[in-house]
Amino acid sequence: MRIFKNYLLYAAILAFMGGCAPSTNTPIKTPPAIVQAPLIDHPVTGDTRRAEQLYRSAQSAGEATRNKLLLDSAGLFYRNGHLQRSRKVFTEIDPQRLLDSEYFEYTILGAERLRHQGDWAELKTWLDDAQLDYLTPRNSLNQRRQLVDIQTDLSIVIGQIEPTLRNSVALAAALPASQRQHLHNRIWDLLGRMPYDQLEKRDPSPSKQHLNGWRQLATQLRSAAGDRGGQLRLFDAWRSRMPYHPAADTPPIALSNLYVPSEEVAKVALLLPLQNQYRAASQTLLNGFMAGFYEFSERSDKAPEVHVYDSAARPLQEVFDEALSAGAEMIIGPVRSAGVRSLVGLEQLPVPTISLNRIDTQDLVGPANLFQFGLSPLDEMDQIADRAWLLGKRRVLIIAPEAGWGRRASEYFVQTWVERGGAIVSSVHYPATVRDFSTLLKAPLHIDASETRGAELKRFINSRLTTRARRRQDIDLVVMLSYPSIARQIKPALEFLYAADLPVYASSHIFTGLARGSVDRDLSGIEFCAMPWMLDGQLATPLSPDPELHTALQRFYALGYDAFLVHRELANLQRAEGKPPLFAATGLLSLESGKIKRRTGWAKFDRGRVVAIDASE
Repeated sequence: MRIFKNYLLYAAILAFMGGCAPSTNTPIKTPPAIVQAPLIDHPVTGDTRRAEQLYRSAQSAGEATRNKLLLDSAGLFYRNGHLQRSRKVFTEIDPQRLLDSEYFEYTILGAERLRHQGDWAELKTWLDDAQLDYLTPRNSLNQRRQLVDIQTDLSIVIGQIEPTLRNSVALAAALPASQRQHLHNRIWDLLGRMPYDQLEKRDPSPSKQHLNGWRQLATQLRSAAGDRGGQLRLFDAWRSRMPYHPAADTPPIALSNLYVPSEEVAKVALLLPLQNQYRAASQTLLNGFMAGFYEFSERSDKAPEVHVYDSAARPLQEVFDEALSAGAEMIIGPVRSAGVRSLVGLEQLPVPTISLNRIDTQDLVGPANLFQFGLSPLDEMDQIADRAWLLGKRRVLIIAPEAGWGRRASEYFVQTWVERGGAIVSSVHYPATVRDFSTLLKAPLHIDASETRGAELKRFINSRLTTRARRRQDIDLVVMLSYPSIARQIKPALEFLYAADLPVYASSHIFTGLARGSVDRDLSGIEFCAMPWMLDGQLATPLSPDPELHTALQRFYALGYDAFLVHRELANLQRAEGKPPLFAATGLLSLESGKIKRRTGWAKFDRGRVVAIDASE
């Protein structure tokens, strides 16, 4: 009977997830993490004519001046939006014949072009230059500021924050106060992406006082996330203690915004289906939301009034209207994708509404007051693709469930991966009832074909011949989508089939947030998208869902917790300038076209332990 009840519970969870899972009719290709403003192909201007003149002069110039003229021409073409012309001229430059100052300018121009193209792998290689490292401290502050700005964008993409942060803080301290604002905004952005335990680190050397001050400020404000008044008091106290710190004189825009008056949301309505097959998942999500509520209430007297409405048995519009009639100033919900679609189709919403699901369809954005938030696996598919591409992986074997979120996520990955220029060597979609992955994976790994060749050799050459099957050798990476219990079957099967050396990337579904020691040894080597709540020390206050909950339910708990934080930080997420991402339990959150996107960190299984890793490794 107990087993039967558990079966019913898991069936209910899966049914709920099916209703809550993002609907994807037309998969979208998410742009790179850093999106540069497009350069428009301008008509001919004075600068363009000058660029042409410089290029023509270079053709007849002596070797001593030719490359300098080409460099100036390529730079003018680039700044005027003539990208192809700039690229052509740039390739004619011989960097070995440039003076040191010219070489630095050449490197910056090449880096700008690569950043604009979003070619982060090539940009990383381009900037890994010993001559550039030697020349950087010998150039002007303005030129170094250009370089640091490019390095900041690259470090955000690859996840290697610390070196750029140190360089940025040192450079900002050397700049005149009137030139610090942009760099201070970037420093605050970098700090906003760092886990809490990294923010807490201090360097005792006197030369790191400014860096320690930045870290101290970020640590204090992170611990008061969602509490605008509390953050303002902490910032004022920090400025009083450190009046000579550059950030005290020139605060990042995000901190200056704390002084701008803002209305507090006093009454919140939470719409959840609390009956029948949806009850367990909705109750777990509610528990996570209330955990955020109580945590906030302990440090602030401005906690909102929360009203919970059961949306299971009544039309959404009826529940929505009831919440508005009761004075709700913000609505959080609905959860099911059908309800979100009904809101997307409206022309306007009377109050800000944060849905707890996301419709990942390109032409469905919704009214201005709708903010779609959910645990869309497509965000992690983009993240896996970004990391794989950056590290030179091109040929992928994907293993995913044949239905539900796994099917949608794998189809999205296939489309975006092929658009990048990668190849899918094979896709394996396993049923929920699969018991033997060795049999299922033989064909895509070409083990069956190898065994057949071995049998034929024995038959026609020598029956006593010893043969050993070999897997195909054209796979760079395995992308695996599964919950832990299934992953513990897939990884050993890969090893049994001679694929132990293949790197494996997985989505966050593979980890429950609680390492299982010897059980997880079977997962050793797998790297996966890790939500901050899953890793020790990443949050200011640890998140502790019931460890006995199913993995899917634990994710709903984290979603509920973040829903409370998002409703408190919504105004900051909406700002057009100086808005670092929100470091939350489910990942780094940012708002793009009415949809809250999520980006996690990375971790790996290592002999039964889970270890956070630098995404640039």
